[in-house]
Amino acid sequence: MSFSCNRTCLSFVTLAALVVVAGCRFKAPSTAEGRHLADQKVFAGAVPAWVNQTQEKRPTFAVKSGLVPQSYTVPTAVASSNRLGPDGFTEEQGEGAERTEEGTRLGRAEQVERNDDSPLDRIEQLCPGLEASVSDALRTVNTPSRIEKYERLTRGCPASADLWLWLGKDYEAEGRLVEANRSFENVLVHDPGNEAAEALLALVRQRLNEGARD
Repeated sequence: MSFSCNRTCLSFVTLAALVVVAGCRFKAPSTAEGRHLADQKVFAGAVPAWVNQTQEKRPTFAVKSGLVPQSYTVPTAVASSNRLGPDGFTEEQGEGAERTEEGTRLGRAEQVERNDDSPLDRIEQLCPGLEASVSDALRTVNTPSRIEKYERLTRGCPASADLWLWLGKDYEAEGRLVEANRSFENVLVHDPGNEAAEALLALVRQRLNEGARD
């Protein structure tokens, strides 16, 4: 009987102690309350650090190197300009357009070298818009007239090995060996290893050497 009473009393005392401890749990005052207490000079020594904390402090999360804010500010984008500045680092719009056009033309030349199409296709890819003029020159029966048309075409599309080859053949047929020699050389400049141009160039140079000996 005495043992049962002791157990009941012990349980009651334990429960009462838990209630007292829970009721006495410390709750830190808010920032505003802390500042009010500081203004009233409640703290005997220095003001605790938590009193000086602002309510608008950005949330952070912990990493190995320290605390990192969860929000960031992004700098305003800098507007670009294509006008030439006093330092001369930015190029003019006109110069940029010219370089773009030159790069496009060179790119077309490289593409033509990689393609194994007909001469008309190669010329059209290299210099778009000349198809009608090229077809007209090919249909021209009179050789001197055809030469004039080829000359205009080579001035308009100087990187075309096909046009230089056709022009060189007509020069050679008309006995204009010096001009034929120059045309076949231009073929090899734009199309190194062109077997037809190499053979015709060797023939023209042979005839030029024979004429020089005579």
